[in-house]
Amino acid sequence: MKRRTPEDQLEFLVCNAARLIIKKYQRRFSQLGLTQSQVTALVHLDRHGDMNQTDLARKLGLGKAAVGSLLEGLEAEGLIARRRDALDLRAMVVRINEKGRRRIKGVDAMAEELGIQLRDGLSSEQRRTFIATLVRMIDNLQAMP
Repeated sequence: MKRRTPEDQLEFLVCNAARLIIKKYQRRFSQLGLTQSQVTALVHLDRHGDMNQTDLARKLGLGKAAVGSLLEGLEAEGLIARRRDALDLRAMVVRINEKGRRRIKGVDAMAEELGIQLRDGLSSEQRRTFIATLVRMIDNLQAMP
């Protein structure tokens, strides 16, 4: 079997690109006083509305305790509110508030600017093909035992 260089391996390139994207975005998020995890949680709440804390943990791919700590920080910053679920008093429902929505508007503007720079020189067809490729790779990964 011929050994390929990292630059010839799709998996290596995807990981390297993801690492660089995360690094660039995290630097910008920190200027807004947020972490990557906080932004991800706020975006989910902004786009999907009120959410059960357990469901949010699942969407974020985090454990309940980790999400609890994450939400405590967001609550302390005044970006979200939590309350008991009226139907299940054991569960907590999380809601983004107006201050959180304003912060997400800043994130959206920053992400749009970075996205334009990231996609520079790529045609619409190249982007569609790349998205389809990534979706297929994610499906393949999720199907693995």
